[in-house]
Amino acid sequence: MSHNWTHYTKKIKLSDSKNTKNITAFFQKKNVSESSKVSDTPSDTNRSKVIEIEKCTSSTTVDDVVIVESERSEKIIEKEHCSSIEKISDTEQMTANDMRKFNLAKYEAKFPWLFYSAIYRGYMCKYCELFAPKIDKSTPYVTCGAVLGSHPTRRLEIHQTSESHIKSTTRYTNNLCNMNVAKSALKKLKTSQEAQVAKNRAYIMKLFQTCGFMVSKKWAFAENFQDQVAFMGQVCDPDISEIMKSDTTYTCPPSAMDIAFILSDFLERRLLTDLRGKKFTILADESTDQANRTQLSIFARWVSDIGAVEHYMGLVNVQKTTSAAMMEAITAFCRGKDIDMRNIRFVGLDGCNAMSGEHKGLQKRIRHESPLCIYINCRNHRLALCLTHMVKASNDLKEVDQVFIGLWKAFHFSPKKAAAFETIQAVYGQKPLKFIKACTTRWLSHLKACVRFIERYEALLDTLDSLIQETKEPELTGLRISMTSPGIVMTVLVLADILKPVNFLSLYLQHDVGTFTELPARVHKCQDDLRQITSSYEAGTYQDLEFGKCQGMLQNISARTQLARHMRAHDRELDPDDFLRLKGSPMVYTLINEIEDAFANHTSVLSAFSVLDPMNLPSDVSQLPDYGNTQR
Repeated sequence: MSHNWTHYTKKIKLSDSKNTKNITAFFQKKNVSESSKVSDTPSDTNRSKVIEIEKCTSSTTVDDVVIVESERSEKIIEKEHCSSIEKISDTEQMTANDMRKFNLAKYEAKFPWLFYSAIYRGYMCKYCELFAPKIDKSTPYVTCGAVLGSHPTRRLEIHQTSESHIKSTTRYTNNLCNMNVAKSALKKLKTSQEAQVAKNRAYIMKLFQTCGFMVSKKWAFAENFQDQVAFMGQVCDPDISEIMKSDTTYTCPPSAMDIAFILSDFLERRLLTDLRGKKFTILADESTDQANRTQLSIFARWVSDIGAVEHYMGLVNVQKTTSAAMMEAITAFCRGKDIDMRNIRFVGLDGCNAMSGEHKGLQKRIRHESPLCIYINCRNHRLALCLTHMVKASNDLKEVDQVFIGLWKAFHFSPKKAAAFETIQAVYGQKPLKFIKACTTRWLSHLKACVRFIERYEALLDTLDSLIQETKEPELTGLRISMTSPGIVMTVLVLADILKPVNFLSLYLQHDVGTFTELPARVHKCQDDLRQITSSYEAGTYQDLEFGKCQGMLQNISARTQLARHMRAHDRELDPDDFLRLKGSPMVYTLINEIEDAFANHTSVLSAFSVLDPMNLPSDVSQLPDYGNTQR
């Protein structure tokens, strides 16, 4: 058959009669239903065609039927061929010699490397395209699309068995294995990195926890941080010990300070988030540091989810100690921290005019910003002022203060004198202790100084005697004369007795769980203890009192040097009983009256809060409905 098929008619073959009826069926009588049946059995290459046979008459011959059937078959084949020409696409092409369609899926299943490229307009090999050498631009399957022609299977098999294709397939297989190995290595590396990151994060968290612990204990932080972390690694945490062996440990002093600053910022943000929007109390006090800079410390107290909490908020430098300057500093501080001053409900300050002034004081200016705010004078300041007022009326107390400050300076600023004091204590079989500084503005701190003076009185005198004999310093001689004065010694003993109950009251005022509704009872308890001390003085019973050591200390003075005996003649007529009658008991009564005046004045608002104290509830149930109504 010629390739120019448009000028020839294809002959009918025996295979064309497949799935058709026998010729004898044309001569049989058929039902109407059978004539309308359609065969759905598909052929190998095309859909099945059903040729409807018209009803033949008895005069129709077999030759006529064959001619008619041949003509109808030719028309059907020509029609199908024309439609197949119109449906040719990039993936379905028809060979020149064959009327069958090219099924790409069939060949792709048999040859996995085969694919059709619309860019190259032909068939390509995925292995050779990637790994075969690019010799020129006309290499089939590599740089240009291949035409399969009339024998596609043969051509594809030839390419599959070629040497270049086999080498490309080998390279592809090796590369695929290498990719799997690389993926596995990357996965292991990623897993290892994630484990290392988790380990480093746990280590950093432990550093922050250690920082918070050391700061809360008020330990020297920057210098001891690295030693503390290393000790933890050696004792209880092998992970820390392993990381400490590396070059990056984040424990040097600069890194430790960075951790402290980060922790400080975090805690500040958490506190401010809890404080914002809540009603709170503001506490402020002014002081001057060693560089002569005036600073205002600010505290806040509010009700958190865990109960009432009190936190230090910050330190503000002020140029002047006037109420206007301090109010400006507090306003700028609250504005910078995004704290609404209108939420202030209580303000606690000391009793100086700049703080507590009724017309222009700081408390009045804060109440202008928050009209619902209530001012409370600091009770600890009031208690300290009670002793300050008592000191102003007693020359003996002033001289005691001078003696304490002189002794502290003598041993604090001279290592030689401090070593001599420790040596004398060791000779007496006592534990070497330093002399405690007594603050000139906080008389409650004098209790420890008085106790230390009484316990080490004999060692102090011997130390001063040895230092005077060696150095001949007039300051030490003056201290020696004051310490051997019976009036000074007995004043120290009385001061040690009366400061104990006052110190208990001060500790209660500083305690977090204390409430001001219990304050009157605590004040009365302190006054009763002071009256009990006075009764013991008048009765001459000094058990459990420091004044009971008076006779021993006076005898120690009598056994001292000639200088002490000369000084003893000056106070010859003053004995302990006369001292208590003339100075000791009046001193105690003066302190009782000062405490009464300081804590007797309560505002009506604060007094009304006592209704909320369960201890003040009436014992009779019938009085509960009227409880609190009569107290206005």
